[in-house]
Amino acid sequence: EKKSFQRYARFHTELSRCISNNTTISAYVLFLNFKSDIENSGEVVDFNTYNRMFFALLRTNPKIAFDIYKEMEETHGYLPANIHAHAIRLCVHLQWFHIGESIFSELVKRGYEFTVGLIGWFVLLSVELGYDDGIIDYFNMYATINNLDLGGNIMSLFCFYYAGLDRYNTVIQLLLEMKLKNVPYNKFAYSAAIEVYSKKNDRKKMEEMFTELVQKGFQVTSVPLASLISFYCRVGNVDQIESILSMAKKKRIQLPSTSYNNALECYLMKGHIEPVTSILEEMKNKDMNIQPEIYEQIIYLHAKRKNAGKVVAYLKEMLHLKLNINASLYQHVFMMHYNMGNLTGCDLVVQLMKEYQIIPEMFIYKRLSELYKKNGEIEKCEDILEEGRIKNQIR
Repeated sequence: EKKSFQRYARFHTELSRCISNNTTISAYVLFLNFKSDIENSGEVVDFNTYNRMFFALLRTNPKIAFDIYKEMEETHGYLPANIHAHAIRLCVHLQWFHIGESIFSELVKRGYEFTVGLIGWFVLLSVELGYDDGIIDYFNMYATINNLDLGGNIMSLFCFYYAGLDRYNTVIQLLLEMKLKNVPYNKFAYSAAIEVYSKKNDRKKMEEMFTELVQKGFQVTSVPLASLISFYCRVGNVDQIESILSMAKKKRIQLPSTSYNNALECYLMKGHIEPVTSILEEMKNKDMNIQPEIYEQIIYLHAKRKNAGKVVAYLKEMLHLKLNINASLYQHVFMMHYNMGNLTGCDLVVQLMKEYQIIPEMFIYKRLSELYKKNGEIEKCEDILEEGRIKNQIR
């Protein structure tokens, strides 16, 4: 026993040195050698040693830490709830969501009481697994019945989760409850609040929450920025949209493609064509999805301004991307060329329509015929009109 005690003492002294020097790999190698030595003596590494190694590796080497957790469970059986909570946390971090789910299910079978830590990490796990809101309702009720103080972090997670499920009134109730209990918001609560107030068109509260988020030094993520852009697009505030996009670029925050598409749509509706080009290029560079309707609106706007070169360029880009072009857009482009007296342009549009099996309406054939007549090609006029009558089944 004295010899065993001395071995443990030497090991823990060396382990402390490795941990203080942040050399966790060296600590793990030390542990493996020590474990081999102990097992060769017919003993099992004690719980405290496993526990210390687990927490030493938790942040720096999550996969190895999870292996330690499994070994500890196999050799020592019933573990404290906080260790299981950290194991589930590792599963969230490593995206081993279903493994985390199986750990939690096993704990339920064994009759573990849910600690705040377990609830918190399983809530995150539930979000990743796409569980319905009944899971969160259950934990909310469980905490109330058992007088568990969930604290700001978990209540904030609840807010974030409910916001994603469009349960805006529930989020507002939770935010109010946190305020009454003097529970501080974290970035999840602020993100949820900004999203909810954005959807409810409450600009004042939305902007107040965002200002607080920034002033309190929380990391600004894509979630609140996307909510702000969504609101400003709905009210047509291009200055604020530009400000948010500039912030995202400066902070290197990757916004979702819907935010960019919404911004483009707003700029185009306001007739602001200049910012559109740079946003489109940025989206292409990031291989983001650009809605076909955006291209259509760009073409309509350039056609209105008689920017024939831009119209043709974007039309060709749509064809290159194999985007569906409707008859109305072709007709709009045709009329731009017609009003400019551009026979070549009109002819090109009609050829494209026929190539993509869109039958030009009779008024297109008539106007094309007029341009050929002005150009002195009388026989061609008659041929075009006859083709139009046949295609449109006019006798």
